[in-house]
Amino acid sequence: MTILCREVIRGSPWKNAIETAQYPVKEAKVKIAINSVGSVQIANLSKDGYAPAVLQAALYFLNHEKSFSEALNASISFAGSGNFCPVLVGSIGGARYGANVILEAKDDLLKHCDPELVDRVSLNIEKMRSLW
Repeated sequence: MTILCREVIRGSPWKNAIETAQYPVKEAKVKIAINSVGSVQIANLSKDGYAPAVLQAALYFLNHEKSFSEALNASISFAGSGNFCPVLVGSIGGARYGANVILEAKDDLLKHCDPELVDRVSLNIEKMRSLW
C-alpha cells in the first residue's frame, strides 16, 4: 500500500503504480490481491477483514469507480464504515486523487466522523503539505 501511494503521489499513472506495487511483494495472498485489480468481480470480494481481502476490495473500488467520493461511498456500502476497506480506499484514494478532493468534500464524505477529529486531521494534513 505504501509503495502504491508513493507512486501515485509522485505522479505515476494508476496502472503503472499498481505494477510497481506488485514487484516487491513476497506474500502470495497480497500479490494475488494486487494482481487481480482488473479482473476481480464484486461478487468475489470478501468483507471478512483479512488484510489481503481488504486490500483487494479497496483496490477494486478505486479501480472501478470514477472518483474518490464514488469509490469511498461504494466501499462503505459494501463493507460498512467499521471495516478497513473504506480506510484503505480513503488512504490510497487520497494519494491517487489528491488531498484537495478530501478537503473539498469532507462535509459530505466524513459526515459519519466526529467533527472535532475531522478538524484536527485537516490541520495535520495542511501542516504535512506545507513541508513538501
